[in-house]
Amino acid sequence: MIPLRLEIDGLYSYKEKQELDFRALTAAGLFGIFGAVGSGKSSLLEAILLALYGSTERLADRGEKTSMLHVNKNTLTIAFEFLAGPENSRHYLARYQVKRETKDRQKIKPAEHTFYLRDEEDRDWLPLTEKAEDLLGMKKEHFKRTIIIPQGKFREFIDLTPGPRADMMKELFQLERFDLGGKTRKLIDELKIEKIQVETQLAPLEEVEEAKLTEQKEQLLNAKTEVKALAEQVVKAENAYKKMQEWRRLQDELEKSEAALKRLLEREPEMKARAARFSTQRMVQTELLPTFRQLEEAKKELSEQKKTLQQLEAESATENNRLQELQESKQLLDKKAAQQPEREAKVRDLELMLRIKVVEKAEEMAAQQVALLQPRQQEAQAQLQALEAQVTQEEDLLRAIPVPSLSRIGSLHSSLQEAERLQRQRITLQKACTEAESKVNQQKAAQNELLALLPDAYATWQDWLDSLEEAQEQLEQKQEELKLRNALQVHRHALTPGMPCPLCGAEEHPNPLPETEADEMWDRLQKTLQAGKAQLQKVLQQQQQAERLAQEIAFATSSWQEKKAELAQTEQEEQLLLQNWREMGLTDQEAARQYLERLNQEAETRNNLEHKLQQQRQQLAKARQDAETAAERRRQVDQELREQQLQRASLEAQLTDPTFLDTFRAQTPERIRDMVERVKRDIEEVSVKIQEAQHALEASQQRLAHLRGRTETLGHAHAQTSTKASDLQALLERKLAEQGLDAATFEELRREEIAIVEEEAVLKQFDEEKTHHLKQGQSLRESLGEHRASEQDVAQALEALEEKRQAKGALDTRMALLEEHIQQLSAAWTKKQELTVRYHALLKREGNLRLMEGLFKGSGFVKYVSTIYLEELCATANKRFHRLTRNALSLKIDADNTFWVIDYLNGGSERLLKTLSGGQAFQASLCLALALAEKVKALNQADKSFFFLDEGFGALDKASLHIVFETLKALLQENRVVGIISHVEELQQEISVYAQVKLDPEKGSQVSYSFG
Repeated sequence: MIPLRLEIDGLYSYKEKQELDFRALTAAGLFGIFGAVGSGKSSLLEAILLALYGSTERLADRGEKTSMLHVNKNTLTIAFEFLAGPENSRHYLARYQVKRETKDRQKIKPAEHTFYLRDEEDRDWLPLTEKAEDLLGMKKEHFKRTIIIPQGKFREFIDLTPGPRADMMKELFQLERFDLGGKTRKLIDELKIEKIQVETQLAPLEEVEEAKLTEQKEQLLNAKTEVKALAEQVVKAENAYKKMQEWRRLQDELEKSEAALKRLLEREPEMKARAARFSTQRMVQTELLPTFRQLEEAKKELSEQKKTLQQLEAESATENNRLQELQESKQLLDKKAAQQPEREAKVRDLELMLRIKVVEKAEEMAAQQVALLQPRQQEAQAQLQALEAQVTQEEDLLRAIPVPSLSRIGSLHSSLQEAERLQRQRITLQKACTEAESKVNQQKAAQNELLALLPDAYATWQDWLDSLEEAQEQLEQKQEELKLRNALQVHRHALTPGMPCPLCGAEEHPNPLPETEADEMWDRLQKTLQAGKAQLQKVLQQQQQAERLAQEIAFATSSWQEKKAELAQTEQEEQLLLQNWREMGLTDQEAARQYLERLNQEAETRNNLEHKLQQQRQQLAKARQDAETAAERRRQVDQELREQQLQRASLEAQLTDPTFLDTFRAQTPERIRDMVERVKRDIEEVSVKIQEAQHALEASQQRLAHLRGRTETLGHAHAQTSTKASDLQALLERKLAEQGLDAATFEELRREEIAIVEEEAVLKQFDEEKTHHLKQGQSLRESLGEHRASEQDVAQALEALEEKRQAKGALDTRMALLEEHIQQLSAAWTKKQELTVRYHALLKREGNLRLMEGLFKGSGFVKYVSTIYLEELCATANKRFHRLTRNALSLKIDADNTFWVIDYLNGGSERLLKTLSGGQAFQASLCLALALAEKVKALNQADKSFFFLDEGFGALDKASLHIVFETLKALLQENRVVGIISHVEELQQEISVYAQVKLDPEKGSQVSYSFG
């Protein structure tokens, strides 16, 4: 992650919007952010954490976040642009904004926290759903230990216990991919299920053996041999049974044929007599009957012609009478047709009379409606007048009630609500002022107690610190001199009076330092140095405490003054409200509330009256409309009455014969209408009947002529038929004489009328059946020969066949069962072999998985990998730690992931890292933090990484500070960007590119740059 730009508005002491341009700072590689204590330096890093993760270090997520807003600001806005992703190739914007509640400034609304990605083509920001953990690949806790280390959190990594430290390494470097315990257990559980399944399948196959399979196959071969023998026996039995059946069938057919032949021979005399009778009958029907039938037909035709002649004569007489009737009817119809104009005129008068009756009825109904509408119109007019009087009365009452001022009611209501709000706010502010005053007094008392520790010789804590540091430097200088003198003790034994010194060449050696005295001086100096360092550290802490107290007092005093000002403002606003009420003639808040209630009651009364008046006006409008409707209806009915009277007069003027209608005036319209319809129908029918009579007359004349023609033609035909009948009678008598038959015999034969074809077929069938049975009997006797078979013989042959079949069927069933059993046994044996091989493979895999389960149990493999990462981290950190400690100390990690220090100045003894002094612990923390950041850089595949450190460096001596600074500058060669937040002036002198943060009493924290 590389920062680009940070914009802050309203955070802590940042009263005005400030922008920190990291691009100019990070371009130098090493930069600083400097400022006095309390100027707002650390707030910059806290703003970055807020923009990325939405939470701060100082304040809890709930209940305390309101304190991060500047007291005079209602909105806090942070915008942070940065590069991240592979090779830091993506440009992101994190925006965090929170606002105070409008009604309660001590509460804040939920924050708006959003992320955007820069579209390099459109130069536009695209909203994202991902959060900082997704974009940076690490949680806030890891971010604070690897990239931005807030104040007081520098040694947090080394203070972690082994468990959380291993969890951090696991999350930071995705070591959970090495946590294979769960996957291994899952595989073991799956294998157990599979193993149980295989065991369950093997259990029923325990008794399946190859020997049993061989035995079953031998039994099957034996059964097949037996089946083959039985099959041959069944074939023989079937052949014997079929022969018996055939012999029995031939015997039955022979018996049936002989019985049928016997019956035919018994009928033979009868059939011969029928044949003779059939010969005579055939002669009668072929030679005599045709002539007889022609004679009968001629007689029949003669009778029918006579009958038809009689009918034609009768029809001619009838038609002649009908013709006379039609002529008379036609004459009557012609007479009626001559009277048609007169009848039509009377019909028209009757129809006019019907219309006059309808008009008279409508006239009567209109008169009735006039009689009904007149009182209704009068009633509607009276109701209208009553409602008009009532509305006038209500309007007078409404005018008597004063119109309330809605603006005054609203203003008074708002002022009462404002008074209640100001009262609650005044009580809250009074309590807050009391608490703020008490807090300021407590802090001032603590400040006085701390100032009492400052010696009178020094005006400020810094003067005392400068004095102590100067004394400490003098002691360190003496320590260096004493080290040199102790080094010279090595050459003391080489000093000989008169001989030159091997180091300086002097020949005189007046005061060589005794060895015992040098040791005592060294011990005293070391104790003094340690005491001085302890006092210096204590005074530095007291100075920081004093500065913090001064800042807290200033902040608390400012807050107290603001609360007092707000209280005064609140009381002033309450007085203004009271003054406004008094101008309205109201003494206090209660009077204003009562006056408001009275105004509301008057307004409610007026509203009710207006609502009632509105309803009455609606009723009045409806009554006025009803009266107008009644009057309009009366006018319409009067108009209808006049129209009916005019129409009646017009209809009476159209009558042609009023005297004729006098007899019909008393009759009902239905009866008149029925009479009119009958006359109309009669007129129409006369016209139709004349046409019909003419057509009927013409048709009758034509029919009479036709009948007379037919009678004449049929008379000629009757004479011819009579001659033909006489000729046929003579011919029949001659043929009877030729055959020797008299009339009685011929009549008897004719009446029999036997069917020639059927009788001939019966005689032929008799001859054929007799011939067939004679031949069939001969053939059957030849086929049987000497063989005979009774029903018992057939039954015995069938019984023998069934026995053979049952024996073979039982053997077939046994063989099928054997084959099925062998097939099942063979499949079971194959399955058992496959399952056995599979079971042994599962046992082998289970052993391997159990071994892996032991390795991965309890995240042991993850801890092992985490330990390797920590060992690599120590190896990387030691490269710098050795330089910082002049090879006196070295870091190591034990099997429990606990940090240890190897002390080479004390024989390489090992001790816990937490036993180091403050300066040494800082050096170790710095080296480990740099090493951790280096690992994260490699993990993110970035060619450049960013490291920000908020640490005062006050615990380091000048030499260590110089080494730390050289270490930080060396990071530039590793393509790192390093930022430092500090108040130490020495660092500010060493770093040329920096941002300066100053706290302005009016404008708040202001950011400036060293480069203008």
